[in-house]
Amino acid sequence: MDPRLFRPAVDGLESRLVPASLEADVVAAYTRTVTNTEDLFHLGTTLHRGRTANTISILATQLPQTGLQSRTDAGTLTTYRTSLQQSLALNPAASTPAVQEFLMQVAGAEAQAILNGVYADLYARGFGGTPIPPPVPPSPPPGGGTVFGPDLSPPTSTLPFSLTDPNFRTLPDGVRVWDVTTGSGATLTANGSNFTASYTGYLTNGTVFDSGTLTGRNLSTSNYIAGFVSGLAGMQVGGTRRIVIPAALGYGSTARPGIPANSDLVFEVTLTSIP
Repeated sequence: MDPRLFRPAVDGLESRLVPASLEADVVAAYTRTVTNTEDLFHLGTTLHRGRTANTISILATQLPQTGLQSRTDAGTLTTYRTSLQQSLALNPAASTPAVQEFLMQVAGAEAQAILNGVYADLYARGFGGTPIPPPVPPSPPPGGGTVFGPDLSPPTSTLPFSLTDPNFRTLPDGVRVWDVTTGSGATLTANGSNFTASYTGYLTNGTVFDSGTLTGRNLSTSNYIAGFVSGLAGMQVGGTRRIVIPAALGYGSTARPGIPANSDLVFEVTLTSIP
């Protein structure tokens, strides 16, 4: 495979879409992936050549390290890609053709890193080496994580309010809303005016996955998930609303950074203005 140039900065890509803490790691992971691809390709096309005992010993030691590093690099690229995709989902205007091409480039490197890990392990065995398994993930904290068997109580939610509060009312599509404070200003409508609002997004266990300010975008499904549009419609400026969104009207079976697949989402939103 011919090496491809890696450009972590793409014209038109807003700085907030590129997690700065990941940039150095991503560049390093991409660079190693290109180098490992070339090295493994060369090794694969020269397996018929004789090698000294010393060279075989070196390969038996180095190839397992290459396999482990390739899997680590694939994880780094996966984290970067999914983080960028989530940011683009919240900022559709930034999803230019150049950015989409960049995403495809990262995804290609991610797939190649996974493949490099497989080939490195295969060649390692051939030269008498032992592939290095990935580290065992830490055990989940007590009361958290996946549990099996009967009579196991779910972890306690840390949400600042109860999801069974009778103040919630259910909309026709299944979204549940609670007007904590009813506003007195203009009314927000789907596909209507742009708006500004502050928000906090929770998982149902109370974990905060996002928070911030939404500014200057239309309330429509081209900009937001369907349940968010449904939940905000009808709010008045100055109001605060709690919204519970079924997974099917959120991200469904697609996992996002900080959001497991098939997660119901909870938002608290304060509508500050409608220009």
